[in-house]
Amino acid sequence: MIELESIRKSYGRHLVLNNLSLNVSKHEVAVLLGPNGVGKTTTLNIIAGIINPDYGRVVIDNKIVFEKWILK
Repeated sequence: MIELESIRKSYGRHLVLNNLSLNVSKHEVAVLLGPNGVGKTTTLNIIAGIINPDYGRVVIDNKIVFEKWILK
């Protein structure tokens, strides 16, 4: 199971992911489609743990692997 909740990622002033949420259950197959520059590789790198989002939560197999929230 993969769960992304309210993921935000930017590179400098370039916002790549803004409030991305995604759930992929066990035994499901998911595909990320879209034009260049919309955050597909960034999303996969976050799931793989290669990069961290600016904030949000990443849960893999019911274990929180990243969680950071901005307090308002």
